Amino acid sequence: MLRYLQYFSSIVAVSCLPLLVGCAGRVTQDDLTDARQEVNEQRRETDQVRQEANQRVQEEEQEAEQARHKVMRPTIDEDTLEKAHEEAREASEARREASQKIREQEQETRKAEQEARETEAKLTAQRARDAFVAQAEQKLAEADARLNELRDQASKAEGAAKEPFENRIKGIEIHRDRLNESLKKLKAADVLDWELHRGGVQEALDDLSATAT
Repeated sequence: MLRYLQYFSSIVAVSCLPLLVGCAGRVTQDDLTDARQEVNEQRRETDQVRQEANQRVQEEEQEAEQARHKVMRPTIDEDTLEKAHEEAREASEARREASQKIREQEQETRKAEQEARETEAKLTAQRARDAFVAQAEQKLAEADARLNELRDQASKAEGAAKEPFENRIKGIEIHRDRLNESLKKLKAADVLDWELHRGGVQEALDDLSATAT
């Protein structure tokens, strides 16, 4: 009975795995949704900034054009000339400020887009890693259950009959521990780098499967 309780506990642990692997740096679907919403907000803000900036430039240029027409009259005074120069300077400054505001807002939009791409890539990698780790954890649970069976059989055997059971137990334990160590390295790695550790875990998983069968 204890054997089956231990196996059941292992299965429960595996089912909870997505909550346990790399908790500190995990992302969720909500995180991705928020990131995409931020992109949309920044794009709307960019459109608004561009519209407002262009409107101000247009207004300043219209005023500068009106002042320029006054200067073109046959007779003008010094104040009119200075006013035209001032309006031209203001139009130029408006164009400069508009270009800067649009450029800064576009930079914020690109930043939000990059963060959304990174969040999506991380979530995709996280899901793939969790599925792979769950598979390995399931195999560990099955190996522990098999070890309990073999230990029970070994305890009932006498003399030389114990040796085959003990040899199998030792072999399974070696490969189980190796898989555990490989999994620890994989779990500790950045989620975007987990594939670098997959080969080692898969090899250990295959060896354990062959031994525990």
